[in-house]
Formats: sequence, C-alpha cells, structure tokens
Amino acid sequence: MNLRHTLLVLSTSCRIPALCVALLASNACSANLDLVEYARVQREKRHPDPESEWNRGGFWKRVGDEPATYIPTDYPESASRTDGEWFEDSRDGKRFFAPKGGVEGVSEIIVRREAIKQSNPPAREPITTTTGIMNMGSPY
Repeated sequence: MNLRHTLLVLSTSCRIPALCVALLASNACSANLDLVEYARVQREKRHPDPESEWNRGGFWKRVGDEPATYIPTDYPESASRTDGEWFEDSRDGKRFFAPKGGVEGVSEIIVRREAIKQSNPPAREPITTTTGIMNMGSPY
C-alpha cells in the first residue's frame, strides 16, 4: 500500500478528520526530504567532489601528492609548514595546512575554517539532555 492510497483511505474514513490526513501527508513529505538529504551526504562521503569543484575560487594550491597536500595560494611554498595546523580529509586523505597568523589578506581564523570545511571532518554527535532544557535552578 503506497502513501497516496493510505491517505485516500484515511480521508474517506469518518473516523479521521482532514486535519490529521494533512498532518500525516506533511510528515511523510518531510521524511522523504530527510532521506534525500541523507542519501546526498552518504554519496559525498564515498565520492568526494573533484578539485575543480571544491577549489573553484583557487584558495588552495596543491604542493604534494600521495597524499594530496594543499596550502593557501598566498602562502610561499618554501615557507615552513610546522608553524600552523594540519587537517586531513577523512574520505580520501587530502591534507590542508592552515598557517599560524593566516596569509596576506586572509586571517588565521578564515584559513583554518576553510581547511576544516575542505577536510570534511566527521559530524559531531548532537548534545542532548534528558529534559531538553538545562536546569538552571529557580531564581527565587
């Protein structure tokens, strides 16, 4: 029995008002969108985008192979790569270097965020509480 058939049966039944049928339909559509988004994320995990896609703006410059190694375009290739932070892509091992102090015209924070974005770190688990609201105590 498909969703359309189920909704038709429910809407013709006297026991379930039309509002409930509309609610069921909206929840089903939301679930389908969630599944589409989940499938997209899973596909991206298995097949990272090519460099021509994720480095369209030319922010990163490739300086090594096996594994692919990138530094910001405005960072000199001969400069030290020890004073900063390395990020590794969990999908294909690409490495990105974010130098301490940033590069000309781009702050360290922006370079670091770009490296994190490109390295595709694993998603963090959401923080949950048993009640959903922190118990801060009564102000009285």
